[in-house]
Amino acid sequence: MKIQALLFALVLIFAPSVYSQQKIVILNTGKQDTRIDLSKPTVYLSFERYDGDNFIWLRLHNNSRWTISFRTDDDFYGLVSDSSTWSAGRDAFGLLDGTKIKPKYMVERLPEQMPMDNQGCVSSKSWLPSGRSVVFEIPRKGFETFNKLRIPFTYEWETEGYEPEHRVTFEGWELPKVEQ
Repeated sequence: MKIQALLFALVLIFAPSVYSQQKIVILNTGKQDTRIDLSKPTVYLSFERYDGDNFIWLRLHNNSRWTISFRTDDDFYGLVSDSSTWSAGRDAFGLLDGTKIKPKYMVERLPEQMPMDNQGCVSSKSWLPSGRSVVFEIPRKGFETFNKLRIPFTYEWETEGYEPEHRVTFEGWELPKVEQ
């Protein structure tokens, strides 16, 4: 009887460990990956085009299975947004694919660490649903090889200010060279 009780206690002790190891294996196989395109990061920026000598156009991609939010100069309603229910159960307006936005961003100028930013005093929270992307422009002047643009964002289940900071970055060396 004591041996049966001891065996039962051991099963209770080790069962959660075995279960959690099985769960980790499932997640590492990619069957439940958070990315839509497994060859790309969950959230990333890509170069779109040069607009003369004045601007650089970039595209912000949400390659995750969740909606993300970030700060913008404008609030987007009507033609540039639609209402949908997201993974975390939130029901809100999300930006349409390809919408032109004015995100809040910061450019770190290396090696001086002198920031150039588009932070302003007033902003809105904009939502980018899973699988969508938006475009924006930044001034070309001053965004050189050693600069890094960053846009902070949160996932749909997070509360602003109380979670770890996520940010998507784009560095000056990623720009295509222009033949002159």
